[in-house]
Amino acid sequence: MDSRSKQQVKDDLLAHLQERLASSTSSTAQQGAGGAGAPDQRRVDDDSQRDEAGDLHDIFGRADAQERLDLKEARALDVSPRDVVEPGAIIELDGRHYVVGVPTDEFVSGGVAYEGIATDAPIYDVIHGLRADDTFSFGGQDQIITSVD
Repeated sequence: MDSRSKQQVKDDLLAHLQERLASSTSSTAQQGAGGAGAPDQRRVDDDSQRDEAGDLHDIFGRADAQERLDLKEARALDVSPRDVVEPGAIIELDGRHYVVGVPTDEFVSGGVAYEGIATDAPIYDVIHGLRADDTFSFGGQDQIITSVD
């Protein structure tokens, strides 16, 4: 994979993460907007619902913060050519493509589906430093790193 193609994958990764963040931020705002109604319409279980909404708002807020951090890490990711598995590498395992260094669900770039592998993921500890055609065992299965770019 050439430098231009890798940069396109990074650009598509950033767009995907920005879209997720926008969606997450929208969900958090909607949670915050769901109030208990006017004071004269208060029901018996309003306090319970308000407490639960507050808990959900905190959960969504933490998810939003994590997505902001993931986006920041993706922006800083150096996607220059690689020959070993490390942050910024794009690898292929068993026909699936991965961007190393940022956790994310599936996104598409150039008609190819990619996912992200975080540096704190258990598989990263196993594959870090390996090269194309190296074999490793993970989850009781042997796998081959098809390519590292």
